[in-house]
Amino acid sequence: MIITSNLDSPDGVPVSPPGTLCAAAIDVEWSKNYRLRGGNVPFCYSVTWLVLSPEHVWPGTAGFWYTSAYVQDASETGDLAASADRALRHVLDHAGLIAGHQLSSDLAVLTAAAPAPHPGITPSGRHGGSADSTNRAAGGSWTPGTTPGTSCAAHRGGWSMSAPT
Repeated sequence: MIITSNLDSPDGVPVSPPGTLCAAAIDVEWSKNYRLRGGNVPFCYSVTWLVLSPEHVWPGTAGFWYTSAYVQDASETGDLAASADRALRHVLDHAGLIAGHQLSSDLAVLTAAAPAPHPGITPSGRHGGSADSTNRAAGGSWTPGTTPGTSCAAHRGGWSMSAPT
């Protein structure tokens, strides 16, 4: 598996000083074949991090970090699912705002491709483990404690874009 990152460790998270908002986005790409059972196979994922000061949001004042993982062949799909699981658990533990595009679908494809259950990407594990995770989801992603694939607005009355207090 090819992993690239500008963090000290691909499993790392950026330093988020007190008073800043650490935002994270995760995306998974997969081959789509809806006609075959097991035809949706993930081949890469990426996590981006942005640390913002609530007072000084100007170009050049925010920190940006990323990690991307790509399989070289289908034999590494299980490794990709395990790596994405670790990445998502770090996002849940450290991000004050989480964004994703079709995140519930991404997680379902990773779960189906994983040879063993992983707590970060499987529905039963996503709802339990992290620190306060309320009002952190944006961009059509899920929030722990809600039903994956539903709108967080339906459960919370709207999106929250402010840092947790």
